[in-house]
Amino acid sequence: MTHSATTAKQTANPRPLSAYTDKELSTLVANYRRKGATADPRYSNIVAELHRRGAGNLDLAITIRFLHRAASDGRYVSYGQVAEANGRDWNDVRYPMNTHLWALVDFARRAGWPMLSALIVNKANVETGSMDDGTKKGFATAARSLGHIVQDEQAFLDAQQAACRAWGATALDESLLPTSRT
Repeated sequence: MTHSATTAKQTANPRPLSAYTDKELSTLVANYRRKGATADPRYSNIVAELHRRGAGNLDLAITIRFLHRAASDGRYVSYGQVAEANGRDWNDVRYPMNTHLWALVDFARRAGWPMLSALIVNKANVETGSMDDGTKKGFATAARSLGHIVQDEQAFLDAQQAACRAWGATALDESLLPTSRT
């Protein structure tokens, strides 16, 4: 079999995600983001698999419900409050939180919702919803990776926070929520 035939066969029949290492999955995610292919369903499946493996028992459905309540109340929340809503201590999920938030924004994009992580800020900024420069830059980078056009990071954050509040003013369709940490 020629190299191109082998490559075509591998592409047509990729191995199951459970057969990949975490490092391989992370590389695949980075490649999809680099190519701007985050709308590909396989990308979302890879993100979900990484979340299943490494989100420190953080549950997307719990986080989404928590953020919906916060949005409907016009509140911002801290990373620690997200951990607490999931019945976890912030110190136990500090590093897995990044995996959880990637899965959250990917799920929200597929559901047609705004970037829900716009509501999650550092503890010191819960009253204002502001993000420090590093956090805002990370938020904008995530947005660009998901295909959003971000010219002005602050204006984009403001728009996403307003969109989250509008999302919170609507009834949450429980049938859209993910199951078992996907």
